[in-house]
Amino acid sequence: MLFDPNFTEHPLYLLILLGSLGTSVFIFLIYYWFIFSRLAFFKEKPPGKQRLPSVSIVIAAKNEYLNLK
Repeated sequence: MLFDPNFTEHPLYLLILLGSLGTSVFIFLIYYWFIFSRLAFFKEKPPGKQRLPSVSIVIAAKNEYLNLK
């Protein structure tokens, strides 16, 4: 069956199939643009402007005053 642009002769299921295919391709393109555009326009901050994360150090010691001194 070759594609015929005269849609009035095609059955309804073919129109539904083509409509759902077009909708899914459109959704895929929107998804692709939103997700991968973040990678395309990503800019690294200069090294001098980055702030190092805060770090906490916890040492567990019991009756170790002389060793920790």
